[in-house]
Amino acid sequence: MAMTIKDALRLAAKDQHFANEIMTNPEAYRAQFNLTDAQVQQLKHLASAAAKAKTSGGLGPAADYDWALAGMTNPEFIGILPAAGLGSRLPSLRAPKELLPIAFVADPATGAARPMVAAEYSLGAMQRAGVRKCLIVTSDRKPEIFRYFGDGSGFGLAVAYLNQAEPDGLAAAIDMAFPWVERSCVSLALPDSVFSPCEAVAAVNQALVTRHADVMLGVFPTVNPAQLGPVRIGTDGRVIEVLEKPTLTDVANTWGIAAWTPRFTDFLHRQGARIRGLSIGHVFNDAIPHGLDVRALVFEAGSYADLGTGESLAAMIFGRWSEDDEEADIRFARAGRGGVG
Repeated sequence: MAMTIKDALRLAAKDQHFANEIMTNPEAYRAQFNLTDAQVQQLKHLASAAAKAKTSGGLGPAADYDWALAGMTNPEFIGILPAAGLGSRLPSLRAPKELLPIAFVADPATGAARPMVAAEYSLGAMQRAGVRKCLIVTSDRKPEIFRYFGDGSGFGLAVAYLNQAEPDGLAAAIDMAFPWVERSCVSLALPDSVFSPCEAVAAVNQALVTRHADVMLGVFPTVNPAQLGPVRIGTDGRVIEVLEKPTLTDVANTWGIAAWTPRFTDFLHRQGARIRGLSIGHVFNDAIPHGLDVRALVFEAGSYADLGTGESLAAMIFGRWSEDDEEADIRFARAGRGGVG
């Protein structure tokens, strides 16, 4: 029986000799499997990933195989919106910060104004990027989030929920999604932040695929890097270091959104209890010395606002626009470029 492309991918993920053979002469498989140029590159990427997995000893073949197989066509992105935090920086708030109105939008059918809440912005950015499913990680202390978003049909994508009973940190919240995303690419946005351009999510997802990275970070300028997650980037776009609220830094940016393949999902899950209490930025940083290809897409003219403090909320100016406006990003007005970050 002739070997199929699926068989070849499985074998390359498990057999180092076969993986080396593909890297040496990938063109030999073009005719056999009727591959396009892009698919030949994906086959080479799988062989390279399998080799890295063998040498690092930290990754099994399943994640590499599943990513490469998905990449041969069009990988599915599943969104993750982690909204289980207690809002400790806003102790006087009597409602989930994710549901705070940040702008007013006009209904395209009626023209009537309605408030847009913070988490809706990130969810909408995912929907515009082609994400059709999103997991919201929340807490039973915040049932209002479930009531507001429901099944997601009113927002253009399917929404499901995971309950993080105890506040174990952002990395642990994201890892809860493992059984549902282990064979898909992940698109991550935070429910208490606003970034510009809104199309950044689509750009980051696309860059992950075209650059064959394991993790792609969307990076924005900010004047407050010590409060966020600054990223040190090499001239080739590869990430050198991801910091987490450093006391001092000469890097005036922050990561604000991210996308990754099953290879990073697998790496995150293998950390086990070690990630409790950590931000996902810590795990991005740890992935680099373990051989994962972490890269950055920088939005030099973009903006990023973390709405987790009273000061940042006060700086956000409410806006109003039509939802079908191509320039329908949150307007930072006085906040300016990164001024709320």
